Amino acid sequence: ERFIFVEPSTAEGLLPWVTFMQAVIRRRPFLVQALEGVMETLVKQLNFYTEAEQQNLAIAIALVYGHNLGPLPLPLFRALQDDAKVESGDSLNFLTKFMKAFLPAAPAGIDDLVTLLRRGKVEDALLNFFPHLRRTEDHFARHFEEAGLEPLVAHSRKKFADARLRTIRKQVKEAIAEGQGNQAIVDIVLQHTSEVEVAETQLVGVLWEGIMEGGDWATKNQQQAMLNALKHIKGWMKLLERFASSAKTELALMNAIQEYCYADARLLKLFPQIVKQLYDGDVLDEDTILFWQKKGASPKGRQIFQKDMEPLVKWLLEAEEDEDED
Repeated sequence: ERFIFVEPSTAEGLLPWVTFMQAVIRRRPFLVQALEGVMETLVKQLNFYTEAEQQNLAIAIALVYGHNLGPLPLPLFRALQDDAKVESGDSLNFLTKFMKAFLPAAPAGIDDLVTLLRRGKVEDALLNFFPHLRRTEDHFARHFEEAGLEPLVAHSRKKFADARLRTIRKQVKEAIAEGQGNQAIVDIVLQHTSEVEVAETQLVGVLWEGIMEGGDWATKNQQQAMLNALKHIKGWMKLLERFASSAKTELALMNAIQEYCYADARLLKLFPQIVKQLYDGDVLDEDTILFWQKKGASPKGRQIFQKDMEPLVKWLLEAEEDEDED
């Protein structure tokens, strides 16, 4: 007989219990659901266990998932989202123990953990396991780094950044729709990028999308819609110039515009005019445009856009030759 609360608090000590359960389930697969229910019940009663007993339970459940015994993860994470357990810190404490035990047991490490979290519908909601006063990206990073879960922190940083980018896009769109000016948009961007690191190349793409989605340029008349779009873009060139401040971010902006035009049939043939307008407004540099034409374009509609850009590229090259002759 094996009782997980009195086994040694190590993966090696609890592995025989998991191996036994695995053998039983192979003979009687219907017991997977029963095991799932028992684990959920035990987690719901966390506050009745000692620290050592919680440790054993976390390791045992981690081994169950690490060895693919079959229970669904959703009931486990649902049980941990009890408000009282979250505020007392029991949920976070148990979740941390669980993940520390799961990573060595999972063949693919962090990838398996992310898959498990996704199946449990908590990959994007890990902050919900923190008490309200500690529900920040900074607390998240410090807590899991101190626990030795750096791979989770690295993965989540990207998730946090993606969430920030979505928020920036939404708020930029709303601010422009409300008639706010450049400084209001700059303030929105700086507020969010000061709290979490965001890639500049992604930021310029999000700004472009927010600018276009916030503008009232679309009409039923195709020609008028194109003229309205150019006029709208011209009003936000100073903002784009501020954040597209290097060759790398300029190229990222060009590709964001390319992909946006590719997705919107109304703008499909407007791409060269947009690029020319941004070039005239010192947002895009000649070298960036030539590099984009040569090998920097996005795969989406690349041949179409490069063909349409040939007259502008030819003009730039001829102007460059004239300067060299002078």
